[in-house]
Amino acid sequence: MDEMTAEQNTEQVTKDEIWENLKANLEALEKPRNLLLLGSLGTGKSSFINTVITALTGKYKYYADVGRGSSHNTMRLHMIPSAEYWNPENKEIKAQNLPTFIDIIGLETSLSESKEEISVNKELMRLIINGQLPQNCDLFDLSNKLKNREKINIKPDLQIAAVDIIIVVLSAENYVTPDILLYDICKEAKFETKNIPVFLVLTNVDKSNLSEKGLEEKKNDICSIMNIEPYKVLMCSNYQPDHKPSIKKDIKILEFLMKLSDPCFKAVTLQKMESEKPALSIEIMESEKPAPSVQEMECEIPAPLKPHASTPCQNADDSSVMTGAFICLLLAFLIGLILHFGSKI
Repeated sequence: MDEMTAEQNTEQVTKDEIWENLKANLEALEKPRNLLLLGSLGTGKSSFINTVITALTGKYKYYADVGRGSSHNTMRLHMIPSAEYWNPENKEIKAQNLPTFIDIIGLETSLSESKEEISVNKELMRLIINGQLPQNCDLFDLSNKLKNREKINIKPDLQIAAVDIIIVVLSAENYVTPDILLYDICKEAKFETKNIPVFLVLTNVDKSNLSEKGLEEKKNDICSIMNIEPYKVLMCSNYQPDHKPSIKKDIKILEFLMKLSDPCFKAVTLQKMESEKPALSIEIMESEKPAPSVQEMECEIPAPLKPHASTPCQNADDSSVMTGAFICLLLAFLIGLILHFGSKI
């Protein structure tokens, strides 16, 4: 019993130290961060939000909608600010910049499989990441409209905070890793309009059939796919309503939240350089000029000249010309001989 008490005391000291480090990170932030949770259906996104809040408050409540089975439970853009879950008696602690959690619909892997340059999932994520959707937006309806390639009217005066951190949630129970969905998430998070830090949560490790070594290999494989460091990964089991608080579990979760609140990790809006297309040179313009069409090359071919019949007068004139030319050549030859022999005398 004494050993158990000593272990619990040690764990409580560790938890208190992590909490102090977490508070230091929160105080260094200018404003609360918006944490967007992404993942496919049934990976435990909503349960993880409730788990983090339980680790903070010591009480489990359904702050995020939790469901079971193969149908969507979270259908809307659900933002959970700290005012909804954090209300301690100590006013100093109340001022902490605890995060706002953004819970959304489970992303369908099939909506990442598109021949179009931008898949439905990428369009949906882009709207959420840039803060262009209102609170409680019907994401199921929006996904169907994007699938049908309908034009979405964005309100320019919409004042919704943009995403600061992305947390990808996967279940350790799932044997198949949704590579194409992870590719869409990472590309949209890092290379499009912003560069947003991406973290990974592997839930349901207590329900997985994998060994500890197998879980570690799965984690490393996913890190390779997402191109993130293992440092940004949390492997955990979610709290359930009937679970008693666990200091060990709280330590892992609060330590992960401390990383999410680190001022070093922040979203950056990518500044695209302005440019002008080079003017085409004359040679390039001539080479790119399309060949004239058949109509442009059409022309009239002159009719062939008709032969004229020769007359006696014309024949006489021709013979006179030939005779005159012969006499001139003969005179030139004689003059040449005289000059040649005269020079020798």
